[in-house]
Amino acid sequence: MKQALFLFVILLASTRLPGAAEVPRLHDEYEPAKWPQVELKLSQAATLKDIFDSGIRPYRHPGLENSLLEVKHLNLRIHMGSGKTFPRLHVELVNITPFHDGEIATMEGFTSRLTLAQGRSEMLKWLPYGTNGRTEKDLDDFLNAVKSDFLDFDDRSRGFSHGCSVNWKDPGWKTEKGGAQVTAWFRKTASQSFPLKLYFKISWESNRPIKDSNTIHDGPISPPPGYADVDMTAPKKFGPDSMVEILESKGVDIGRGRGHVGATGPIPSGIPTAFRLASGKARWPILLILLLILLLLIMAGWLLLRRRRASPSALHSDS
Repeated sequence: MKQALFLFVILLASTRLPGAAEVPRLHDEYEPAKWPQVELKLSQAATLKDIFDSGIRPYRHPGLENSLLEVKHLNLRIHMGSGKTFPRLHVELVNITPFHDGEIATMEGFTSRLTLAQGRSEMLKWLPYGTNGRTEKDLDDFLNAVKSDFLDFDDRSRGFSHGCSVNWKDPGWKTEKGGAQVTAWFRKTASQSFPLKLYFKISWESNRPIKDSNTIHDGPISPPPGYADVDMTAPKKFGPDSMVEILESKGVDIGRGRGHVGATGPIPSGIPTAFRLASGKARWPILLILLLILLLLIMAGWLLLRRRRASPSALHSDS
């Protein structure tokens, strides 16, 4: 009886307590409405275990395995340890930087690309959380600036250099209580139809003295206690979504690596997209002409310089 009880206790200690279901990695799904719903409940001093307990399975970012984690494609709602709950976001990507002891230094992420109307709808949810006095009129002025010039709307002279940011701070921010600073803001995408992405950042960095703020681990970041068996290797498709992949997932043939027939005729196969004109024609002839002109200019300059250097010696020999 005692042996059976002992074995039961050992089994119980080695078994992970039930929590949120593991969130599937949907790296090939580009429709935000289909991304899994996640409720991320953070402790006052947020930890990597909080993230795993929510069902999220971040992976190590290739090349930065000792300092940076990443996760993609979530419908994410964040519940702060102080009791504050932030609006749900269709998050394309989140970067997580953990301290060496497993607590979180920063979480920073962004949505997929947004139209002006979508951007307004998303930021209106964040305005009530702001402590920096941002108003609905500020938001509309910002969006009007984007509409009039979607490439240079964040010029500092326009007063929008911070992307119409909304800031909020935990009551315990910059104290040993472990409060966080939260910021939401826009960044441009260089697309006229979808000119914005909404970014957010949560930071606990200011709560620590410099000597305890190391985010570089001695080796690849390890899973938190209770999740030692989780594979944190990055998938093939990591980082921000590629527009090429998004278009191809919607059945748009962009002609990558093969002939493509569009409204203006076939695009030669094997020519990278970066070297095609908007009309679908290859840029190679133009590039070759420009290169030839550049070589001719260099040769002309070299001959002119050589003649100038030869002139004084010629005069000296005549005298």
